[in-house]
Amino acid sequence: RERSFITKLFQGQTQSTLVCPSCNHKSTTFSPFLFLPLAIPNKRDRKITVTLVRYSQEKVSRICYSVNVSKNGTCRTLKVALSEMCDVPVNNLWLVDIYKNHIWQEFRDEYRLSAIKEKDVVYAYEVASVPEQADQDREQPQNEGSQLVNVVILHREPCNKRDVVKSKSEKLMGTPILLTIPANITVMELRLRILDQMRLVSTTEEDSENIPLKATRKKLETASKLPIYVTDYTGKYIVPENYSENNIRLDDDAEVTNIVPGFRRLDSDSATKYVLDTDDTCVAEALEEPIACFTIDWNDTDAIPKGWIYDEDRFVIEEHDSVRESKGEKGNGKAVHLQDCLSHFLKPEQLDGGNAWFCPKCKEDQNAYKSMEIRRLPDVLILFLKRFEHTGRSRTKLQTQVDFPLDGLDMYDHLADDIKSKGRTKTKATGSTIYDLYAVTNHFGNLGFGHYTAFCATEFYSNKPNSGWCEFDDSRVTSEKDPKRICSPSAYVLYYRKRSK
Repeated sequence: RERSFITKLFQGQTQSTLVCPSCNHKSTTFSPFLFLPLAIPNKRDRKITVTLVRYSQEKVSRICYSVNVSKNGTCRTLKVALSEMCDVPVNNLWLVDIYKNHIWQEFRDEYRLSAIKEKDVVYAYEVASVPEQADQDREQPQNEGSQLVNVVILHREPCNKRDVVKSKSEKLMGTPILLTIPANITVMELRLRILDQMRLVSTTEEDSENIPLKATRKKLETASKLPIYVTDYTGKYIVPENYSENNIRLDDDAEVTNIVPGFRRLDSDSATKYVLDTDDTCVAEALEEPIACFTIDWNDTDAIPKGWIYDEDRFVIEEHDSVRESKGEKGNGKAVHLQDCLSHFLKPEQLDGGNAWFCPKCKEDQNAYKSMEIRRLPDVLILFLKRFEHTGRSRTKLQTQVDFPLDGLDMYDHLADDIKSKGRTKTKATGSTIYDLYAVTNHFGNLGFGHYTAFCATEFYSNKPNSGWCEFDDSRVTSEKDPKRICSPSAYVLYYRKRSK
């Protein structure tokens, strides 16, 4: 007979029953356990906050939405849900992550929603339809007038030139602008449209320069001087896409000049830069990418209209009703209780194709019905909360709050029916199903790295539940006076001991 000290204290027993849906053949298995792995009942949906941005010649519209989507969906799923809320066609939404005033990354349609982290600042720009990756190699229509081009505009922060040693030190500010323009306009006309957008994001001083809305000579002169540089989405100076080593010319003065249609090269001590030209080059010829990017240098006070000051605060982000409803749900939401985790663990289920059971009577794999019950409870009950979720290639940690009792955990309702039928009164009187918590293991971090701490009852050798706690963090041991800290979203493993008679 087994006389192991571990077996005596920690080992319990479960009963697993499988029923064939075809022949009703039943198979029962009894298995020992040293701990119970409890999945956290988690909602299949998640709410993602997205700010929709629309630009026009008259105003800038920014509306914040709280979009409810399936956790296992893709970014296309998010765009479809947002499209239904804002009445913008799905193919006209460009989903990006804004970080440090520039576009950090683009969320492509095929990306899993797990790519969007909780801390990401998600923006959706209304744009002309962006060609899908699979369609980029197809022949484009010959009618350029029917095509549209999307242009991203970043803002470089004004600063003291003495503080700027290199171009890498220059900082960006504000929220990127995105323009949708016809492909058959000239680069000079593009400059005029960028000037109109600068007007919308600027405040003017009393002595500021008055630039008319119409394309007058003064407006053309102002637009032609704007410091509009060719950059990538992070504001880094780059060479235009249509530049090649063959685009060179030998002038009469034997100087080599780069010829890049629609752009002009500037050589400085810090870097070689290209600016948007002022000629009649067609935008379709100059911009080959579906979405091009430029940066306005607000440092150049000689080129920026006099008295124009960038002011991001002019535009307050409006909250859609979905955001206010989401805030109300968070305030009134209930945390998952430990009893819910136990019920979920013992909940009957039907096995799917990947976990099909071979029926010895039918002689084939079946999607059997599985049920589990607890037949014997150990003196020390260890409950392991499964906080790490695997979905495809992604692995995330669940920060769900699980409320668990510090004393008086009753396991009676989770016992097998035939065990309970032996008499609830006797079971309750002996306290054989009542447990008190004596320790908790906490985990901080994620699957790749983390840190463990623990709470332990100071007098768990006595039979006085909840008599005081200590926190163990590496070599530091401190007294914990607030019992509410014991129950936290970091709780990972719970240790209960059966209450004595």
